[in-house]
Amino acid sequence: MKVTIAEWEMRNLGGETLEILIESGDDVMSIVSQVDLLRARYKAEYLVVKVNTKFHKISETFQKAGFLLIENQISLRLPRIEALEKKNFYKKIYQDVTFQLIENEQDVENIKHKIKEGIFTTDRIAIDSYYGIEIANTRYANWVQDEVDKGSLLYFVIYQNKKIGFFLSKPINNKLQYGLLGGFFLQYSDAALGSMMDYCMICEFITSERKFMETAVSSNNLVILQLHLLFGYKIKAMTNILIKHYKRG
Repeated sequence: MKVTIAEWEMRNLGGETLEILIESGDDVMSIVSQVDLLRARYKAEYLVVKVNTKFHKISETFQKAGFLLIENQISLRLPRIEALEKKNFYKKIYQDVTFQLIENEQDVENIKHKIKEGIFTTDRIAIDSYYGIEIANTRYANWVQDEVDKGSLLYFVIYQNKKIGFFLSKPINNKLQYGLLGGFFLQYSDAALGSMMDYCMICEFITSERKFMETAVSSNNLVILQLHLLFGYKIKAMTNILIKHYKRG
């Protein structure tokens, strides 16, 4: 197993958090006791266990031990050739849609403010009664700032000269780009504009000249998953996300 002490979550969630990625050689019979020892060692109050769906016995074992299966993270990949085909197919439909790189701190702050208004509602933090939508969106706003500071690219999505949303893109290497996050501002969230986000993201990916675009979506967000598939993404992997809360002390 791979263990990450999620230090950034102290700022976001207010407690010690461990993230544990289950690997192929992990023993199903002892895995829960190993995780319990790690929790005690680090005094963790929140555990996040990530299990590829092919390890179904391990997922079952954790659920029997009181862990909640809160979502499935679906990893997707889009080849450049598929992105080019989709761009050419949709470009006449989206003539009034474009994107703009954000290069000043005031615009970053504006997006963080918009996020904190509550635009994300389906991820594991937002639907968790221990946390909720306000904490989830503050966490996303902090993440955007952290990623911009590390060199990820933040863009406005623009429709008919109006800034309607944003997306965050991370170059991984000269072959791979990762779509980290995207969202529409609240006043546009019910306007059925989701496909515009995907269109802008694949256009930006094409300008990068990389070979693949990857992203991930929660099983709690079926609409976005359907849009990604419509724009040519293929499912690469599925990971069960199991959580457990522990009282302080």
